[in-house]
Amino acid sequence: MARTKGAIADKWWADAVRLAVSREDIDSDGEKRRRLNIIADKLCKQAIEGDMQAIKEIGDRLDGRPMAAIDHTSSDGTMTSTDWSRVPMEARKAILNATTEHSADTDEGGHTRH
Repeated sequence: MARTKGAIADKWWADAVRLAVSREDIDSDGEKRRRLNIIADKLCKQAIEGDMQAIKEIGDRLDGRPMAAIDHTSSDGTMTSTDWSRVPMEARKAILNATTEHSADTDEGGHTRH
């Protein structure tokens, strides 16, 4: 699969940030440490001081973000949908393939064709 210009630019940005945080710097105690560790310590200090955004960020990094559900019911009340943005692409493809195979064997009412 070909990469788009946007995907390449995003990769360059990610590479630049990785390089920047991997460099050493001087922390508030005058110690030489990796910038990433200095940043992580600052985030933890903010969380300890009650900063809810810092607390949320730590929770998201440790436990993963909770899956956002979109509460949507079809007009006839039979179907609901979920936010699939956090489901891995391979899993989405497998679900789509299974659904497509199933729908080929059923009519519009969901009944099995003979």
